[in-house]
Formats: sequence, C-alpha cells, structure tokens
Amino acid sequence: MPVLQTSLLNGWESYGDIPEEINYESFSSDSRTMNPGDLFFGYDGLSRSVLDYLDLVLEKRPAAVFLDKSHTDSIRRKYSQTKIAFFFKSDFRKASHQLILHLMDYPFLKMRMLAVTGTNGKTSLAWYDYQMQKKSVYIGTIGMFRNNTVDDSGMTTPDFLRVMQFLEKSAGEGARSVSMEVSSHALDQDRLWGLEWDYLVFTNLTQDHLDYHLDMEQYFQAKLKLFSNALTQKGKKPVFIINADDEYGQRMLDLFRNSGVKILSYGKNENSHFQIMNIQVAMDGYSFDLKISGEKDGVFPVHLPLVGEFNIYNILPVMVAGFHSGEKMETLIEKVRNIRPAPGRMEKIPVGKNRLAVVDYAHTPDALRKGLQTLRELRPSRLICIFGAGGDRDRKKRPLMGQAVEELSDSAIITSDNPRTENPLAIMEDVRSGFTDSARYEMIEDRKVAIRKGLSILPENGILYIAGKGHENYQIIGSEKRYFSDPDVVKEFIQEEL
Repeated sequence: MPVLQTSLLNGWESYGDIPEEINYESFSSDSRTMNPGDLFFGYDGLSRSVLDYLDLVLEKRPAAVFLDKSHTDSIRRKYSQTKIAFFFKSDFRKASHQLILHLMDYPFLKMRMLAVTGTNGKTSLAWYDYQMQKKSVYIGTIGMFRNNTVDDSGMTTPDFLRVMQFLEKSAGEGARSVSMEVSSHALDQDRLWGLEWDYLVFTNLTQDHLDYHLDMEQYFQAKLKLFSNALTQKGKKPVFIINADDEYGQRMLDLFRNSGVKILSYGKNENSHFQIMNIQVAMDGYSFDLKISGEKDGVFPVHLPLVGEFNIYNILPVMVAGFHSGEKMETLIEKVRNIRPAPGRMEKIPVGKNRLAVVDYAHTPDALRKGLQTLRELRPSRLICIFGAGGDRDRKKRPLMGQAVEELSDSAIITSDNPRTENPLAIMEDVRSGFTDSARYEMIEDRKVAIRKGLSILPENGILYIAGKGHENYQIIGSEKRYFSDPDVVKEFIQEEL
C-alpha cells in the first residue's frame, strides 16, 4: 500500500486527525466510483460544489480529503467532530495536480507525448499518430485505447485523475508514446495543468463551442493556453507544430516567434517548413508532394489512401513530428500508405447499386463544408446530407450549418442529433433558418427514420452523407442516454435490402 508522508504537504492547511504517514489505496475525484482508502480530491464543477456530495464521499471512508481553501470554514462547521484528515489549498487545482504528479512519479516523462488542439481534425490526427507510433496509446473523443482495448472516456479530454491513472498504467505496461486530443473546455478549466509535452499541434479554429466561450477570441485564448503553459515546462522541451494556412495559426506563429521554442509550420503556404504541393485526387485517395524547407532533395511524393483533402492536413503534423524525432521520411511515407481512418470520420459504407453512405462526425459549419466538398469531388449523381445540431450548445452555428449544407448538397434531411434538454423541433427550426429554398430540404425528427428515408431515395452512383454523430453509439434525449448508432442503422437497412 502506498504511503503519503504528510511532511510533503507543506503549505496545505489541515483539519482533523493528521498522522505523519497516510496509507492509501489509490486516487479519486468521483464520489460514485471511489473506494475506501482512496485519497479524494474534490473539484468544484461549473454548476455544482463538491460540498453537495461530500457526505457520500465521507461514507466511503477516504484516507484523506483534499479541497479548495474556500471550503475550509464550511468543513470546520459541518464536520466539527471528524477524524478524517482534510487538507486545503488556495489555487487548489494546480496544487493538487502537483501533488498527484509527484505521488505517481511523473509517468509522462517516460513516454513521448503529443497533444493536438483546434476545432476540426483533432480526433483523426491523434488517431493517425496512435497508429504510426510503436507501443502507443490514444486518449480522445472515441475513447482511451491501450493494447487494443478501449475505455469510453465520456468526453474529448477526460479529467486529470483519469488521464494520470491511464498514463501511469500505460507506462507501467511499456507504452512509449501518447497521442491525445485536448479540448478548449479542458484548457479553460486547467484540467491538464502540469502535464508536459514533446509535440503540440494546432490544427485550425472555426466557430464552435460559443455557448461556453461566448466569442471567438475567448475560444482562441483557451486554445492558446496549451502552448503558453508549455513554455514553462521543466522536464521536456516542446516542439510546436502549427497550421500556417489558418488565420489563427498565423497568429500563433507571430506570438511565439521569439519565444525560444522550436516551431514547425505546415500547409500550402510557401513559407511553411513543410509545404503541401501538387495535390492530385483519385478514387483511392490523394497524392501530393511534400517540400521540406532546408532539406537537400527535400521534395517527397506522398500517397494518402483516405477521403478528404483535409486529411492531408490531419496526417501531415504526424509526419512532421516523426521526422523531427529522427524517422526517415521514406519510412513515414510507407506508414501513411497503410493508414486507417478513425471510426466515424468519413467512414464509407457501400450500400449497393454503386451507392455509398458516409458517416462523419462533422458538427460545425466548417466541418460540414469540408465533408461535402470532399464528396463532391467523387462526382456523385446525387449528394444527400442528413444532419442536425446538438442541444444545449452553441445556437449561433445552427443556421450556418444549414447554409453550408444548402450550398453544397443536392438535398438535405434535417433531423435530430443529441437534443439534450432542448426541444428537438426548435433545434431543427434553427438549422432550417439557414436555408433559403424550402424545396431543398425536409425535416424528419426521428433520426433512424431520416436515415432510412435518405437510403431509400438514394439513386445509383449517389452518396448519402450522414453527419454529426460519427462514432457515437448513443443519443441524449432529455437527460436520458439511449443507444443509437448511425452505422448500425445503415447496415440494418442494407441487410433488409438483400
């Protein structure tokens, strides 16, 4: 059983019975999953205080409880006879992260760490990096992958303790590389403060999550924290890999130009360190030339067997990181030839009669545009888009999503996504307001019915683009999470047609 020497807690205010040594089982920040003997770290949520459920924690007999200093007086009043060891600290999140990192012996120092942030492309990029590294793990939207097993993380970036426990276990099993998505919410909440990175990637910034960040500048500042925090790393020297074709990427390049950190840019921009040139599209994917600035004979032909020009932008930072770490470009190019798409990211499902369904996670105006533009390049006889918008999320993007779909599809079916606590029909109406021609769309609330309708009217050589949910195998309606899978609905329809 591990031991915490309380002498390590210099600067923490204490209350209760405080021994010199605290024997503990593990760490927890969730009252529902903690076990007796755990060290409990109580983080306040956006709408709920840890004090709301602390009684449940104490019933499970934690080895010690760590809280923000603002709760000191409340604890002393309510639990005046307690023998449980309480510890309090101002700037609690950062102080607790430092303590946990120390007790876990900094597992991230034993692995090569890559983090990616941006609006679009995070999942695919991290998934490609995961595939191209040896003894690697992935943390992101589609789960936490280690040794071909998956743990549903429940969010793009899990809480600090879940990440740390996953890293500790992965390092102990011999993992050498971590590929991780980092969301703006996690950055704004300092959820990963204290981790150190070898490679930090910025993909792009387009409108999303403005229900949380309020405007694009706040959204950008949240993303920026991943990079600015890395400037003070002590154990690793970070490398910034930045999309030079994105306006916010250019802002980052300007901001960090004289920071002393290594910066590598990529894109079509002729000033990029890694420049994309001569893109050619074919039925089996894309070919392009990669020009590396300052390299002798630095132009390399690359073939990418994936749908979508945007996937060139998703694979290139992975190649940049690999090349910087010492891999030969020829080796990286061969790996790229065998790359597989992430689940639910432009996932192709043949329907028969030369018809194709494509399931994609696109849920922003920009992602919808890119997905539809990509499918247009395949010259379908008809391109039908089925999509919706999430409830309790940024309402401003909904008409912009409708506008994008009207411009780039032949027809559309507006349906329900994850309505959460909003009225699904009201969300659909917000999306519909982006259309100018009522003949270009219909509205079907039931997502399964909508998908089946789209498949039933899909002509030969047509493509049905099913956007919004991708890999997700659920719908959130009200507060209920119900099983639902876009690919399953498509495959069920195909079986019935056979």
